[in-house]
Amino acid sequence: MIRHSYLYIAHTSARFILAFLLLFSFSSLPAQSPKHPFKPGEKLNYTMHFGWFEVGEAEFYIDPEIQYIDGEAYYSVQGMITPSSWGKIFKAITGCFESLIHVETLRPLRSHRAMNSGKKVVDVRTDHFTYTDTDSLKIYTYVEDVDDHRYRYFERKENIPMRDFLSTFLYVRTVEFDNNEALEMRSFYSNTLYEFRVIPGGSTDYSLKKRKIKSREYRLEFPKNAYFKKGKNGNAIVSEEADRKPLRIEIDMSLGSFYLKLDEKS
Repeated sequence: MIRHSYLYIAHTSARFILAFLLLFSFSSLPAQSPKHPFKPGEKLNYTMHFGWFEVGEAEFYIDPEIQYIDGEAYYSVQGMITPSSWGKIFKAITGCFESLIHVETLRPLRSHRAMNSGKKVVDVRTDHFTYTDTDSLKIYTYVEDVDDHRYRYFERKENIPMRDFLSTFLYVRTVEFDNNEALEMRSFYSNTLYEFRVIPGGSTDYSLKKRKIKSREYRLEFPKNAYFKKGKNGNAIVSEEADRKPLRIEIDMSLGSFYLKLDEKS
């Protein structure tokens, strides 16, 4: 029963974190880097809710220093999910994520994840990404807590990019939506491929720091499965100001709704 509960939360967290990272954003980069709507050194903090309950915090951060590997420049991007205040299971499980993401192509080179249940390490893994000339992708994963080596190969699919979670959010922030058409994405997490759609909606005003922010709504759709019903699976409100911060993200799941709300101090 405990194992089943952990697996459910792990899969639930995967989709929830993916949706959050997908719409996480920053402002412009230094002159020496490509012009993107994010920059090193920026950080956003969110409160995490399940229904009426506040269940923790989320923090996402781009290291101020660009990393160089074999002469290539990479962003070091971190994310921390810390459940804290509702239920023993939510209190127990925390997640720490880090990726090295190429500054020019926004493709991941390496990503690392550590999941803990209280003081017990339950999942620590590192993914290494290798790209072919046709943009197909080979992934070598070492799962540290069980000393297991895994290999996956993904063919290129209709120009739909393949990313890890943190490079997904960097890539999507650079996309110009055309005629409100849906953006198709593929993201790799825990040896599993997640395919989903981002569908832009209309403009709205969002209240933050006692002022109204002009924003845009987005709908998030995942394939029907045990965690998501068919159709609308979530939504997000993203600022249309220069910083384009995601202000609120909600994910509707079989057992209820999660949502993240931007901290007033961010």
